[in-house]
Amino acid sequence: MELEDKWLADKYLAEKEKEEYLFGRLALGYAKVYAFRRSFLGRIVGHLERIYRLLTLRSSAKGELTQLYEAALSFQREHDLDYQQILADSRKQ
Repeated sequence: MELEDKWLADKYLAEKEKEEYLFGRLALGYAKVYAFRRSFLGRIVGHLERIYRLLTLRSSAKGELTQLYEAALSFQREHDLDYQQILADSRKQ
């Protein structure tokens, strides 16, 4: 019985580490999208997306960058993250 408990505990710890790693990667990816969208070039791309939507008469459709940015914002609110800190930590490594 102890061997099974040890195996389950090891499996749980491995899954926990994997979950933390994946969460960190997702947070870093969203932080990069957030930083790009907030940059000057990102704002220009956002305006170009909006112009394209208006010219093609699809004003309700959103571009991929806008959808990713909105997903990043909702992820930030849900998990109470600071993207500036995440980017700073990733640069240190």
